[in-house]
Amino acid sequence: MNDTNEIDTNFEYSINTHSFFARIENEITGCFITSSFNVIVLPNPIAYAPIDLELCDDDDDEIAEFNLALNTSIIIGNQNPSNFSVSYFESLDAAENGENPLSESYEAFNEQTIYARINNNVSGCYSITQFQTIVHPLPILDIPDQLTLCLNDGFTPIDVSANTNNPGD
Repeated sequence: MNDTNEIDTNFEYSINTHSFFARIENEITGCFITSSFNVIVLPNPIAYAPIDLELCDDDDDEIAEFNLALNTSIIIGNQNPSNFSVSYFESLDAAENGENPLSESYEAFNEQTIYARINNNVSGCYSITQFQTIVHPLPILDIPDQLTLCLNDGFTPIDVSANTNNPGD
């Protein structure tokens, strides 16, 4: 109020609520007015790292319908779920702007990155995390529709294998 203790333009907060005083002065007349305001610093929510969502590809197109909401409780973690909401996006820009959220039931392709935004419902503060959708191919089985076996003496065991020769199957 008496033109003392001017703070630097870049002020580092040490507490969550800080009172500021502003003084506006007419350089010609010397007349001035003062005002005060509080700045309240609210913490961003924590966006806990979700798991990648995985499904099998039923029609060999590398696309599957995922329930993105399966990651909601993981992203919220131990924070009070009634204070937060989680939405999902195709791009980081969309997540940062909160634009065009995806439906919780979403057709995603293999290794697609999904961005999740957790919002504090009171403050509007948010954080973003990401995960991938993994669409696993079905094993390829090369067994003919009909297999004819002949038993010579009825007692000799015959091994029939459905091995695909793919190590992951």
